Amino acid sequence: PLLRDTELRGLQVFFGSMGIMGLLYLALLYIVRYAERLIQRHETALRERSRALEVLSSQLITEQEREKKRLAHELHEGVAQTLSSIKFRVEHAVNLVKRQEETGERELESLVPMVQDLIKEVRALALEMRPPSLDELGALATLQWYCHELTAVYPLLEMRQQFLLEEQAIPMPIKVVLYRAVQQRVQYLARKNVPLTVEITIRKANRAIGLEVTDDCTMPREESTLAQADKLELVTLREFLVLSGAEVKIREAGDSGKTSINAEWPI
Repeated sequence: PLLRDTELRGLQVFFGSMGIMGLLYLALLYIVRYAERLIQRHETALRERSRALEVLSSQLITEQEREKKRLAHELHEGVAQTLSSIKFRVEHAVNLVKRQEETGERELESLVPMVQDLIKEVRALALEMRPPSLDELGALATLQWYCHELTAVYPLLEMRQQFLLEEQAIPMPIKVVLYRAVQQRVQYLARKNVPLTVEITIRKANRAIGLEVTDDCTMPREESTLAQADKLELVTLREFLVLSGAEVKIREAGDSGKTSINAEWPI
């Protein structure tokens, strides 16, 4: 009986050890499989991020060249042509004054509206490149002005702003990013030329500056799905916000046609 009991206990130890080893092997196999899936997800995310950065870099270069071309055209066809016309008329008026003709004074007076229009055109270009109010008054006042100006140009666009913080709570680098992000998103939506309601919310919570831009597109349901251009615009905007140090969440348009962009900058 003692020998049988010893053999039985030996078998129990052996099978118990085998069971424990089997459980450890299964646990290790699960951990390896989980790690593989996790690595694959990270690799996929990195590839998508790399493609997005490539698209953003290419688009940034293209946009810079397009903007330079547009500014060059505006300066050449607008400002330069107006200055040339003013120069010609000033020379003509000077000749008239030298000959002591009465039309010389009227010619000079007629130049005043042209100079005023030229000043307005130059100011408009400067405001479009970077509004001075962004440094003088801050991001909130500049965004209010920008939304007002944009709705005057695009009557189908309705803008709603909700600012739940003071201007002093926003660091200067974030002010520029807030303005550029809203400008990029709203300009893209406005060019669709369809009835749109855009809600802009800026708040401070949990030691972070938050931005939320929600648009409600009233296009027909069959056209409300995101096109390739819409997806590319969202990817570009996401990378712009991420590179500025923000944590970004984007809920793309569904059946309701709503797209929401949330960004938070820790401070």
